[in-house]
Amino acid sequence: MRKFILSMSLLSVLVLAACGESEGEETNQNTEEEAIKEVVVEFTTAAETIQAGEETVLQAEVTYGNEESGYDAVEDADVEFEVLQGENTVVKEKASSEGEGMYTLPYTFEEAGTYTIIPHTNAKEIHTMPSTEVTVEGTEEESHAHSDVGDASDEGGHDHHSHGHGHGDEIEPTLTGIKELTAGSATEVKTQLQKGDEPVTDMMVRYEIWKVGAERHMYIDTTEANAGEYVADVQLDESGTYVFKLHYENDEVHGHTEQEIEVN
Repeated sequence: MRKFILSMSLLSVLVLAACGESEGEETNQNTEEEAIKEVVVEFTTAAETIQAGEETVLQAEVTYGNEESGYDAVEDADVEFEVLQGENTVVKEKASSEGEGMYTLPYTFEEAGTYTIIPHTNAKEIHTMPSTEVTVEGTEEESHAHSDVGDASDEGGHDHHSHGHGHGDEIEPTLTGIKELTAGSATEVKTQLQKGDEPVTDMMVRYEIWKVGAERHMYIDTTEANAGEYVADVQLDESGTYVFKLHYENDEVHGHTEQEIEVN
């Protein structure tokens, strides 16, 4: 009888241990699956062609998930559209929820030209701010006038790869680590923000990265390790040509720079 009880006790311990391992593995697996979910914001306009002086609707569809489990609509997101023309913010206004993850803002572009639209989105404790350039058409005279302005800017040495607004153009960002990125390995990428000789602190700094030709963008938030120094680990799974876009902002400033990089 003692041997039987001992055997049953030992068997119970083994079963409990096996269950514990199984539950632990399942928990780890669920955690890993949850960790790779992302917030995706897709920007569109109601009309395929935008005309100056005519109302259109800015639209952002917000979803959350991954390719394995699918993407679900996010109906409690906070979306604010920012419209920029060149380096100037034209408007920054909260969008209305239309249900099923769609957020809209009726808007009229007063002038023809190229604009940058940024749907600032807070969802699932993640802040996402993808940017899209749109072209607003107008009369032939308006288009010619804007072309002349563009030519003058080119002659003045305008930088097409970076812009800011507010006082963002006074901030000088310095990126280190992106040239060391290799596929499959995590690399620490640092951003130093300075205005003159002084570090710029308490900024929200985020990396937006996408492979050229791909639709999905990766967003990585940084942490301020030292005064004005923002760091994050970046890992890209595939080699190829990527666009690396740096965003930095606070309540008064929003700026960004971008460049293409080769990842081996």
